[in-house]
Amino acid sequence: MNKFAIELRRTRPVTQFADYFEKISKNFYNFHFKTIRDGQMKTENFNPTYLFGNLAISRHRFKLLFDSGTKVPYFPSLSLRGLLGWSLQETVCPFLRQKKFECKTCIVRDNCPYFCLYEKKSVFPGLSEAPKGYMLYSPPGQQGREIECELTLFGSCAKFLPSMREALFVSGKKGLGRSRNIFQITGWQELTPAEDTSLPLSAAAHKETSRPFSLSDWLNNSGPIRTVHFITPVRLRKKGKYISKMDWPFFFSSLARRLETINMLYGDGIGFGRENWLAAMEEFSAWEKPVSKMKWLDLARYSSRQQKKVPLGGLCGTIKIETNCPAQNLWWQIAELINVGKGAVLGLGRVETDIQGKQP
Repeated sequence: MNKFAIELRRTRPVTQFADYFEKISKNFYNFHFKTIRDGQMKTENFNPTYLFGNLAISRHRFKLLFDSGTKVPYFPSLSLRGLLGWSLQETVCPFLRQKKFECKTCIVRDNCPYFCLYEKKSVFPGLSEAPKGYMLYSPPGQQGREIECELTLFGSCAKFLPSMREALFVSGKKGLGRSRNIFQITGWQELTPAEDTSLPLSAAAHKETSRPFSLSDWLNNSGPIRTVHFITPVRLRKKGKYISKMDWPFFFSSLARRLETINMLYGDGIGFGRENWLAAMEEFSAWEKPVSKMKWLDLARYSSRQQKKVPLGGLCGTIKIETNCPAQNLWWQIAELINVGKGAVLGLGRVETDIQGKQP
C-alpha cells in the first residue's frame, strides 16, 4: 500500500463530501479539502457567509487610453486576457527563452504568477477545468479612445496584483486586438465595499492598496434587489448542452458550485458538505422564479492557442424580482462579485443589480 493510501486511511473525514461533482473520487477529495459538519450552516437564513465569508476578493478598475482611433473590440476583455497572459509570462519568467522549456516542469511553478493564474490545473479528479483565481471584465460596446476595465483576484491569488499591474503596462506596448492598437494605463482605482480609492500609476502603487476584503465585507443588506441585468452572455451547460432557456434552480446551483470551488482552491478549503448542499438545492428550488426577458446572444472569439474561433454565446437580458427574499439577495450580490457560468474569467456571465433605495 502506498504512502498516500496509508495516510488516507489514517485521516478519515468527519463527514463524507457531497457526491454532486461528477467523476470525483470522494476519498481523495475529502483528504485534501476541509468539509463542514452537516447542519453547521443556518439554512433558515441560507447565508453563504457562514461557509465562505472569509474568502478574500480584491477588485480593481483601470482605464486604457488608445493611441489611435482604431475601433475597439466590442468585448474588450476577450482580447485582453490573451494579451495579458503573454505579457505576464514575458514579465515574470526567467526561463522563457530556454529551448524545450515547459511550465509544468518548472521548479518555481507553484510561486509563479503566470503558471498559477493561467496554466495551473487542479490535480483533483473532476476539477481539471476549475475556476481561475482571477477575472477580467470590460463593459461591452464602449466608444472612443478610452475604455474601462476591471480586474478581480480571489483568495491566495490576490498576492499576484503587482505582477498583473506590471503585465498590463507591458501589454500596452504590444497593442490590443488584431490591429495591435497601442494603449496606456491612465487611471487605477481600488474598489472597496465603502468607496473607491484612486491609486498612483507608479510601480510601487500596490503598497498603498488595502488588504483584500472578505466576501462578508462585500455583501450588504442595503435594500431589496428589484432588477438584475445580465450584461454579457451566461453560459450554463446542463447534461452536456448549453441551456437556451434559463433554469433558475440550476443557475443558483451553478453559482453556488463556482463560489464553493473558488473557496476550496484559493480560500480556506471549506466546502458545503453533503447535507448543506442538499439543503441549498431545496432552497434554490423553492424560490419564486423571476420574470425574465432573456435571449440567446451569439458570440465567438479567435483563440491563437487553438488556432480557431471558439463559440462563447449565452443568455443575456434583464429580469424583474417581484418579491423581497433576503437570502436570494445575497446570492445576487455574489453573482455580481464572481460572475456565473463558463468563461467567467473572460468577463462572461457578468451580472449587475439595481438595489431599491441605493443611491446611483
